[in-house]
Amino acid sequence: MIYEREWTLHIAHFNGREQYDQFNEACRTHDFDVALEVMHNTHGHNAIVSVTFHGLVDDESPYVVRDEDVDAIVMQWHNRNLSLHPDFTDHRLRATAENMARLLARKLIDHLPARVGPVTVRVAETPVQAATATATRQTPSGTQEAAQGALPDEFEGAPV
Repeated sequence: MIYEREWTLHIAHFNGREQYDQFNEACRTHDFDVALEVMHNTHGHNAIVSVTFHGLVDDESPYVVRDEDVDAIVMQWHNRNLSLHPDFTDHRLRATAENMARLLARKLIDHLPARVGPVTVRVAETPVQAATATATRQTPSGTQEAAQGALPDEFEGAPV
């Protein structure tokens, strides 16, 4: 069974690498005037986030996913500056459409029941620009099964 959902998220992020560097340096040196100036120099989007869930439906579970479970994950980014959100800062990720799609797909697959997967996320920041990522469940042996995992290795240490 395939189930699809869509949200409009009001998000903001820094304009470029230079702003990330300025903000990190301002925080390191406690120069809050510079940090505040950087935070004011952001831009925002009404990002359209579309998610496709593949999963099983049976008598025990009549839904592929529960909307409230998915909303609890997706809506964490609504009305936020993603450049300052722990999902991005903890993994040293820039808040690009590509990283948003990959990160959200991984978060969803890791927090939903084992009967759900794969999960595909499309993030459109503008009508003519979007990124799409699919997350599957990986076992320690590398096969695609119902094991929950952390973010893929390519996330760790990615430049901000």
